[in-house]
Amino acid sequence: MDRLEAMSILVAVVDAGSLSAASRQLAIPLATVSRKVGELEAHLKTRLLQRTTRQLSLTEAGESYVASCRRLLEEIEEVVLKETAFSAFLIVKQVYFLGRKLTFGGFSFGAVLLVRKGKAQFEKIIEEPAGTMDMEVHERVIVDGEVGKLKTPLIHDDYKDLGAWIDRHNKYSTWEARVRKQFFDTGRYGQESIQPRLFGNTQERRRFLKKMLVRMPFEPFIWFFYNYVIKLGFLEGRPGWTLCRMRAQHVFQIRAKLHELNKASRRSPATRVQ
Repeated sequence: MDRLEAMSILVAVVDAGSLSAASRQLAIPLATVSRKVGELEAHLKTRLLQRTTRQLSLTEAGESYVASCRRLLEEIEEVVLKETAFSAFLIVKQVYFLGRKLTFGGFSFGAVLLVRKGKAQFEKIIEEPAGTMDMEVHERVIVDGEVGKLKTPLIHDDYKDLGAWIDRHNKYSTWEARVRKQFFDTGRYGQESIQPRLFGNTQERRRFLKKMLVRMPFEPFIWFFYNYVIKLGFLEGRPGWTLCRMRAQHVFQIRAKLHELNKASRRSPATRVQ
């Protein structure tokens, strides 16, 4: 799903007052408008619009989400029309957890979500088995040129319960274990990937620090200390404590699954992560 496209369609629907009116203004089929709004709601796991035969209105979640969409889309339009040397732009994902906007803890992060045509390509990390989630492709792109940063954040609140968070991150940890296995076996993350550079852009610095941390024996504790103490996650109360603990547990799961992969490789020397 092209989330920015879906966001612009959602805003158009709200401004026009109905799906059909937005369809006419945007000159796209009504079915496409309805599908895009539905995909966005499915992605967020919450209803943004209340639809009846007579009117259309925003839910409480929809009001805050649409307000954020407007600010972000306005800034994107300004950037696109402006002559700039930047080939891509980082957009901060503002994390919400257990219904709380997290200001502290270091969980909100910048990801390259806006690129100029022909100036970026997705990383090629590992071959993923059919049916798995395409983890890294959503936010890791190799940019040809300088990377700027937008001021307006993107709300990163999927409105799902903790069970969904745990299920999703269990899949992430399986994928990440395979990525680490490849890194330790070959010395690189993939055929085409972001290069780890301490003094590079945000993505390159993050990859450099990750390269250092994966070799440390107390990595889960280091992440907990970083999020909860250094980045002041303790100021977020119970949500901050819970997410810091779950983040550390997520890293522990990655390392446990990596250990399992290594044991399997030793039993079958021909087995390697491709």
